[in-house]
Amino acid sequence: MRYSIVLGLCLLVTCSDQPLPSWETRIDAFISSELTAKEIPALSITIVDGDQIAWTKGYGKAASEMPATSQTVYRVASVSKLFTALAVMQLVEDSLLSLDEPITSWLPDFAPNNPYDAPITLRQLLSHRSGLVREPPVGHYFDDTSPTLFETVRSLNNSRLISEPGKRTKYSNAAVSLAGYILSQAADMPFNEFVQTRLIDPMGLERTSFVSREDLRNNLGVGYMWRYDTTELTKAPVFELGIGPAGNLYTTTEDLGKFIHTLFAIERDERPDLLRAKSLQEMWTVQFSDNPSGFGIGFHVSDHNGLLRIGHAGMIYAQVCKFSRALTDLLR
Repeated sequence: MRYSIVLGLCLLVTCSDQPLPSWETRIDAFISSELTAKEIPALSITIVDGDQIAWTKGYGKAASEMPATSQTVYRVASVSKLFTALAVMQLVEDSLLSLDEPITSWLPDFAPNNPYDAPITLRQLLSHRSGLVREPPVGHYFDDTSPTLFETVRSLNNSRLISEPGKRTKYSNAAVSLAGYILSQAADMPFNEFVQTRLIDPMGLERTSFVSREDLRNNLGVGYMWRYDTTELTKAPVFELGIGPAGNLYTTTEDLGKFIHTLFAIERDERPDLLRAKSLQEMWTVQFSDNPSGFGIGFHVSDHNGLLRIGHAGMIYAQVCKFSRALTDLLR
């Protein structure tokens, strides 16, 4: 049986003190076996140990004449949400946004059908507690017309909340995209431009962008999908998403390694130019629940053998990404 998603991207992050050779041998054997069994043509992996790149490797070919490496560009889908959430928190620190003020303070014309006597807040948007639909009517995951973020957000006025804001978790690309649009309104700057200049560039991520730049397209891995009407694989479509803040990031495992290094530095309060440690800890705290597993602000949070595990997964048209910290069980 063929798998519909046949191009993988994986980033594992650990703080384990086990010797690397055992990691490398076991992980290499596991990945090689999986690539063969599931007919996956390419995969890139980077393991970060503290502030060091402990191991990185590419498998297979990301395109016909391009071997997969740590510098291969992939679309990382919902891992994009981490960057959007961090950028929002920057404006919260700048007092231009508030996590708990009704979002109508910035978008007075935002008016989906809300039968509940409760406003929507940024905290709810970024922790999937807003009650909004998963996908907006325009700009959704299957909309290949590449509408603007404004058009995507405006279409939500034709939707109805499916639950009361704050009451239950409902994963929503629409919600995080809305948060990105609110950011652009508060900053008086296009979303892509703000995140690039205030977050991505200061982190030193040279092959990362919410925009499909030419240099990124030239090194982009090619995904293939199966169809029900043929046994042949078809190249996966590549188009810009209307839900850009929720899923349109292009990056590499090398840059994601730098990203996790920066998160470690913020955690130690060594990058106040980007974010304070206190803000990051709030993002790494499960919202609206005492459960140790759930959504923080942007990040998915859980307890793993007494360790804080944070991260996110992403999947888009034959490309898959897993970004996580504290996956030490995979390295034993």
